[in-house]
Amino acid sequence: DINTHNLLGTGGKVAKAYSAVLRELWMGSHQYQNVSPTALKRAIELFAPQFSGASQQDSAELITYLLDALHEDLNRVKNPPYVEMPDVDLGRKLSISGAEAWQLSCLRNDSFVYDNFYGLYKSKCVCPLCNKVTVKFDPFNHITLEIPQQPLRHIAVLLIRDCAETGPQLPTKYCVSLPNTANIYSLKEKLSEVTGVSLERLCLCDVDFEKHGFRGMYNNDQQPISVIPQVIKHLVVAYEIAPLDDKTQIHCALTHFAVDSNLVDVGGINRRPIGTPLFLSFDPSLSCAQIYDKILMYVISFAKIDSSGSMSKEALRSNLRIRIENEGLSLLIPSDAKETLPAILGDVFADSIIHLIELEWVDIVGSRIHLSNFRAAACHPSYLEQEKKLGSSDPSSVSLYECFESFTQPERLDDENMLYCSGCKKHVQAMKTVTLWRIPKI
Repeated sequence: DINTHNLLGTGGKVAKAYSAVLRELWMGSHQYQNVSPTALKRAIELFAPQFSGASQQDSAELITYLLDALHEDLNRVKNPPYVEMPDVDLGRKLSISGAEAWQLSCLRNDSFVYDNFYGLYKSKCVCPLCNKVTVKFDPFNHITLEIPQQPLRHIAVLLIRDCAETGPQLPTKYCVSLPNTANIYSLKEKLSEVTGVSLERLCLCDVDFEKHGFRGMYNNDQQPISVIPQVIKHLVVAYEIAPLDDKTQIHCALTHFAVDSNLVDVGGINRRPIGTPLFLSFDPSLSCAQIYDKILMYVISFAKIDSSGSMSKEALRSNLRIRIENEGLSLLIPSDAKETLPAILGDVFADSIIHLIELEWVDIVGSRIHLSNFRAAACHPSYLEQEKKLGSSDPSSVSLYECFESFTQPERLDDENMLYCSGCKKHVQAMKTVTLWRIPKI
């Protein structure tokens, strides 16, 4: 059945080499013999030099070429007639037109490969000028599917409110849905609508929850939301603070550390990072003792303990030390100091826009403070709904059905692939819809 005279084939070389590989695989004399398809590779290289050499090749491109080559080598049609696939007469049943289109294609193509590996596309084009509908059928042996992009991006946000405005409360998780093309400003705008927090008072940060510290800030409103990592259950942390350009306020980034004064390592007292960092703003006129009180107002909601209720500020104060870290300066702030931060820091205070504060929780192991409370958060219905969806499927995965569904969606032809409309006699950017009309057996 090998057609050695087909000008579109390889003279039977690829078919014979492929047949030899199959015989060796299924009828080899040794059960565990290695099969090296060297002859097949050489035959393919001879007619398709793009596959020559030992570099990595596109597997889909190779399979497509191999199917074409095998079909042409096995094509039983010795003298193929000229066949033109006509436009479908819309006055007839599509089932009849589709069957006729397949029969027309078989006048030039008749092989085992064509019978089992080829199908028919149905393409429908609508002219945007005269609305003329054109339908055609075309054979195919492979389908190139794109991974569809989700139209919306779902971003989880942990909001930490300004306790001076709202009183002590747990951070709350929200989920905000935005178009993939949105920017950071749009995210703030949407979050402001959901939470009621003024857009100007929202500061978005990238927090490393494993290392309990800041990775960076999303302070450029024009940045696209694509800068936010697309990781399952990734949380953007939003802090309600005074705007960063408000010179009448002190802006401080706070991180938590658990300190065990009974254990000493090479570097001194043993301590490790814990909890979610905070971002607060203070009035410069506040004394250090008042700053202690304001910080305690934030963390007291984290320190809900057992059945005895939540701890008082005095109980928390005994476990807490506040340390300023600025420009190489490390300074413990007395909890009862009446001086202000600007007075204590001097020139270092004036040179910094954001001040780094470390909250050292001393000997909390065995105390009424539980470390798990530093990760506690409430959940808004928007977050719970999205979390439920995440539990039912992996949001990063796309099913094959979704890829086919995307493939069959209408699309506008670009400038380089315009359709000649027989109705208005012009090349137009028609709206094209491709569907699978006849699928192969394999």
